[in-house]
Amino acid sequence: MKKLIVVFCIASILGSCNKENDIPLRKDAWSVISVKSDYNLKKINMISEKVGFISAYVDHNIEDGDKIVFNFPGSFPSDPKYLNLDGTDYLQGKWEVVNRLPTKPYIFKTVDGGMNWQPLNLPFTNLYDFSFINEEIGFTLSEDGIYRTLDGGLSWKKVASNKVIYDNQLRMRAFQNMKFVNHNEGFLYNNHFMSSIKILAYFNIENMQWRMISSTIDKENTVQLDNLLKKISFTSSTYDSGYILTRDHVYKTTDKGISWNSIKGTYLLHDIDMVNDLVGFVSSPDALFKTSDGGESWSRYNYQINPPLLNFKALSDQIIIGTNHLNIYKSVDGGLTFEIMKKPQGVVRDICIPSPNIGFAIGDRGEILKYQK
Repeated sequence: MKKLIVVFCIASILGSCNKENDIPLRKDAWSVISVKSDYNLKKINMISEKVGFISAYVDHNIEDGDKIVFNFPGSFPSDPKYLNLDGTDYLQGKWEVVNRLPTKPYIFKTVDGGMNWQPLNLPFTNLYDFSFINEEIGFTLSEDGIYRTLDGGLSWKKVASNKVIYDNQLRMRAFQNMKFVNHNEGFLYNNHFMSSIKILAYFNIENMQWRMISSTIDKENTVQLDNLLKKISFTSSTYDSGYILTRDHVYKTTDKGISWNSIKGTYLLHDIDMVNDLVGFVSSPDALFKTSDGGESWSRYNYQINPPLLNFKALSDQIIIGTNHLNIYKSVDGGLTFEIMKKPQGVVRDICIPSPNIGFAIGDRGEILKYQK
């Protein structure tokens, strides 16, 4: 049997859509604030109503004078999705990158409820993901490794390398996403559809131990998830009970992630959020599914949101706030009906609702929307 070794170092989106004239508009107060930059905002993590973090990136266009310059024979392909930075052009043959400057990652922090945002000093390039468990302790996942801060982002220490060795072959950038549950324990995974290896692993920093949970290169000894892993979440600080969302299934653990069992299967799932160990919701292209018994059974509520809910937060078994990246919606009857809370000017990339009274939505060009009840 081949062995898998993780090497550690101690130390959209959316196309055209239909107008939703049949969904009423709520009159909730959303105000526009900003991180005072033109960077596109990617992910928001509010620890409380006052303290939170936002990751951002610079959107480089393929233009003369920009930071990316290409040199290739023949004409530019009509569809840019066929371009790959490894030099392969499926329509026109080979081309090469003449100059490509690394993208500087950004994480902004607020301590006053979003009124002011300060950039953190990050010791790496190419930020993949970040995870804060409280105001002081957080983690970042970059191209070269995992970094931890114990002082709210003022300083960072590299605790692991982002590499995998399998069958005597070194594979770089093994993980793109993570979810830490406390200051030592976390889960790392790879969800890029172009990657030849799909991995979900548990990692303990204190004793530098890891455990492979799912891997396409060790099918005999790991859980085989049906498709790309989209999200992993836990319903308690002890992380006894948790859920994995893939494209077509929901998996549940009751033993801290050691074993996982499928509890829900349907085509093309988008997001999951559990209110507690028993009550939770899953969104799909045309319906919201609700469980009141920890996933043993599910009720289906069809909705007319198009595009569908891609991100949402369940504040209770009745109140749900979510977005399809175009509008922000709210349900006060457990998902039976939805109303539009806000129609932003641009695309909504992510939302975070730290309490029933405060909510945030982020988008492109540094735009942040804040909801205050």
